[in-house]
Amino acid sequence: MRLIAWNVRGVNEVYKQKEVKKFIVNNEVALIAILENRVKEDNASRVTQKYATNWKWCANYAHSSKGRIWVIWDPNRLEFEATTMSSQAIHGILSIPRLHLKLHLKAVYGLHTIEARKELWEELKGVSISVQRPWQFGNPVQENEIRDYNDFIQASGMIELRAIGRKYTWSNGQIWSRIDRALVNAEWLMTAAITEVMILNPGISDHTPLSIQLKDDVHISPKPFRFLNCLADYTDFLKVVANTWCETTGKQHMHDIWWKLKAMKKELKQLNHTELRNVGERIEFYRQKLQDIQTQRGHHTQPDLLFEEEKEVKVELEKWSLVEESILKQKSRNKWLELGDENNSYFSASLRNRQAQNRITSLIDSKGDIIQQPEDIAAEVTSFYKILLGSAAAQLPAIDP
Repeated sequence: MRLIAWNVRGVNEVYKQKEVKKFIVNNEVALIAILENRVKEDNASRVTQKYATNWKWCANYAHSSKGRIWVIWDPNRLEFEATTMSSQAIHGILSIPRLHLKLHLKAVYGLHTIEARKELWEELKGVSISVQRPWQFGNPVQENEIRDYNDFIQASGMIELRAIGRKYTWSNGQIWSRIDRALVNAEWLMTAAITEVMILNPGISDHTPLSIQLKDDVHISPKPFRFLNCLADYTDFLKVVANTWCETTGKQHMHDIWWKLKAMKKELKQLNHTELRNVGERIEFYRQKLQDIQTQRGHHTQPDLLFEEEKEVKVELEKWSLVEESILKQKSRNKWLELGDENNSYFSASLRNRQAQNRITSLIDSKGDIIQQPEDIAAEVTSFYKILLGSAAAQLPAIDP
């Protein structure tokens, strides 16, 4: 199923209504936020029922006479409960029983002046502070107000989803711009399996639809070995390296180095498995143990008997907490944050976002069709490079002659 946000630039014309209905059917849409519909409130119910019979919908006519935003959804697949509305946004709780997901969703259509949008940024900041569940919204951002947008990102901790498909989201035929975006918080990246938004073809509008596809399962390939920097702090590390490097391989020159590096990888994987396995569980163990000791000291007639044990547990808790943060920082590649800043949730979210950037979940083939099954993607990539490597080029454009 898909969640869609689309600025349709008006749907009063019959042909546009037909195209939107066909779009919903062809793309397995379960919820769509239609922005800038330009339909009067008296006609809204009639028009929305043309898209999908028996679907539910809500709009912000009470806050804007033009009713810029509709949210329409299929109640057989999910439920959307609008909690707050304004002239620029509809905010609500989205429940998807089949995926066991409950998250906040905000459909945004910003006004066209910088001053008017300042109210929007303050509204969104307020939501980001109060909401602890995963939440996401689509938002058009004009380039001349990029400063306010950046300030909002810094203050709220929101992250822009990786975009695939088309590069730009709006065009008038001469100017191309990316003004429609999907932003999520750290909880979304930690909870939802999908961490990317697809920019589809604009169809009847000059704005492209933003699509998030929700799946039951995500194909995960085997992960290569990664050397973790904190492993070098262990006493056995230098011993393992020295013993492995001094072994005789019977090879020569670079071949000898290659074999030693391969053997060292095997030993370091074992050391990594022994020393750094289940870091999160170790943190929870020492956290609970510290709680138990402090509870005992609070009721013990001789609390000083547990003083040394409490100190040791605190040392272990600090050690594993820093190890966890070091691992997450390295994997997320955020170099500018210092350890000990309690940024584990941010590191984890950044890691999920970077993993999404490195994952190929869909491709557009030579026919223009979107393929998403792992076996179809593998076949398409293989076919592409077979054709590429099987033909000769008179000149390589990436290399200066």
